[in-house]
Amino acid sequence: MLFVTALFACAPALDGDVRMVHGGGTFVRVSWNTTIAAHSRLRWGTDPERVVDGGDGVEHAAMLVGLLPQATEPVTVEVLDGDQVVDTLATEVTADPAPPQFPVFSRSGGDEDPGWFVSSLFGSPQGAAIFSTEGAPLWWSFNDTKGVAITDAQLDLAHQKVRYLEFTPNPLSPDDAAAGIGRILEEDPFDGTTTEIAIAEGHHAFAQLPDGALAWLVSDFRDVDGFWARGDKLVERDADGIERDLWSAWDSFSYDATIDDDGFGWTHANCVTWDEATQTYLVSLRNESAIVAVGRDGQVRWTFGGPTPSFTMTETRPVLHQHRPRLYDDGATLLVFDNGEAGSQVAGYALDPAAGTAVEQVRVDQGLQAYSLGDVERLANDDLVVTWGTAGALSAVGPDGTVRWTLSGDLGSAFGFGQFLQSGDLLLGAEL
Repeated sequence: MLFVTALFACAPALDGDVRMVHGGGTFVRVSWNTTIAAHSRLRWGTDPERVVDGGDGVEHAAMLVGLLPQATEPVTVEVLDGDQVVDTLATEVTADPAPPQFPVFSRSGGDEDPGWFVSSLFGSPQGAAIFSTEGAPLWWSFNDTKGVAITDAQLDLAHQKVRYLEFTPNPLSPDDAAAGIGRILEEDPFDGTTTEIAIAEGHHAFAQLPDGALAWLVSDFRDVDGFWARGDKLVERDADGIERDLWSAWDSFSYDATIDDDGFGWTHANCVTWDEATQTYLVSLRNESAIVAVGRDGQVRWTFGGPTPSFTMTETRPVLHQHRPRLYDDGATLLVFDNGEAGSQVAGYALDPAAGTAVEQVRVDQGLQAYSLGDVERLANDDLVVTWGTAGALSAVGPDGTVRWTLSGDLGSAFGFGQFLQSGDLLLGAEL
């Protein structure tokens, strides 16, 4: 007798209900199980292309990123056997509301450059936030402690957490600086857990490096004729937590009492940016109206502007009180937020370090005046995204100088340093 045994493979299926947990801001974590190991994914919203991978195995999870506050969206979990969808479950999710103190935005212009801002909030409220180019809140963390400033916010390089800097501004002596707050907070935007990196006497801005190092600005007091004069230095901390002083403004410039602002210090460093292509830090010294390029060996590569410039410039207006310099094109292009007293502008220069020349190529003026802060970033399509600091606005400007759109905060809004993420970039492990 011939016995024939038929083997039937068991197809994967959902095992129980879909679970949702609301995190910080409008983030929602969705999890589900399957009866056997399988690949699974999640679709949400009305856009058929909005798909988040749920991973392989029997336990699956996905983060919903980009929900509008209080919006209800359809959610569908799909279980796959190869390329075939073999089980689904449809439900919906409603995002949490935004807090009442979150800035209220108005927008003008077109729909180019959709994406997200990661920004410090320097006005009222004070803190760090992520919001869309339409002004929709995504995440927020507020700290209105009197006497503490928050001027820089960034995603960590793995795009898993938000890092932002809190500090006590304008110390008058080393004792004031040592007693003040200086820290980089690293916050998980989903569960709100926060770790702290103490940065003694640090202030204004920090830079992140691919090898895990961090760098920041530190007040550097020296005795000048019997009184404390405050310069600034650059400190780097490697991935093992070992700190070293890289460079001090006292090594490159002579003290100038005529630009020593009462309470703000002599050099008033306001930003540091790391440029991976050239392996240099750009340190912005507001009162000297100078940008210093410093290598990781502590050596100065060049100085833009200030009393000892490395470049002969052909600009029609000298850079004054600049913020957030950035290099592009392997160091051949410098962009800077020029915060001059005649009105805040964005300036761009073609640099030739070998020839010692800087030729102005870009000048953007929207008639706004920021008494503090300001940022500019170039996108892959050559648009410039500008943060207008204490003027309370953000905008995108095309290569021809056309303002594509402007996002304006309500009364009291002010935005510090941060970054812009275009739609489609990975954010916190989920597809936007």
